[in-house]
Amino acid sequence: MLMYDFYYNTKKCQIFTFSRARVISSFDYNLNGETLLRTMEAIKDLGIYFDPKLKFDSHITNIANRSNKILGFIRRNCADFDDSLALKSIYCSLVRSICEYGSIWSPYQSGHKQIIEKIQQKFIRFLSFKCSIIREPHSSYTPLLTILNLETLEQRRLRLDLYFSYKLFSENIDCPEFLSRFSFHTPIRNSWSKNTFYLNTEVTNYASNTPHHRIMKTINKLSIDLFISPNFNSFKNYCNSLLVN
Repeated sequence: MLMYDFYYNTKKCQIFTFSRARVISSFDYNLNGETLLRTMEAIKDLGIYFDPKLKFDSHITNIANRSNKILGFIRRNCADFDDSLALKSIYCSLVRSICEYGSIWSPYQSGHKQIIEKIQQKFIRFLSFKCSIIREPHSSYTPLLTILNLETLEQRRLRLDLYFSYKLFSENIDCPEFLSRFSFHTPIRNSWSKNTFYLNTEVTNYASNTPHHRIMKTINKLSIDLFISPNFNSFKNYCNSLLVN
């Protein structure tokens, strides 16, 4: 039998407690004979910033700061560009990809949504100026989104939720623990309800906006059939037809 001796670098290990309580009970943990340090600052795990109260303020701030820096880089280095398709490709590759990373943690508070949406609006203002696309001051960005064939970032997150759900239920994503949180609606008698999932009544915003609850609510609202498409590309076309209509 092979025996493995795992070594942990205690200097890279910390204790982090998630709680909304004003007074947090603390306990010292030891590893390899050393006491681990406790931190109350936001920590980064796989590109997502978590704070002690799970508010995601630090994560949204980090997204905005990184995106605005790259937008500044694009404005400085693409000053001579006047091709809207080229600028759009640069934006989608370098900026929108940051806004959409880890979109399973989709913001539900209006303030967080606006912070992220303003990033795309800054780019649209820059592009409309460089490419001489007329926009009235303080007018809606919707016409420009249509011209550029772009969606709002909130709409994009909804679309990515649907894509993720298809991959999850078609076993392209192996995550049984997360999958177990979904509750299919199985009526005991004939019913007019076409809901795919059974939704519990949640009493807090935290619970009603968890990733699995949000996805189930979206699928029920749009009456999406997760099993109608034989492959992912077909499902994407199916979602496009529903979202456009």
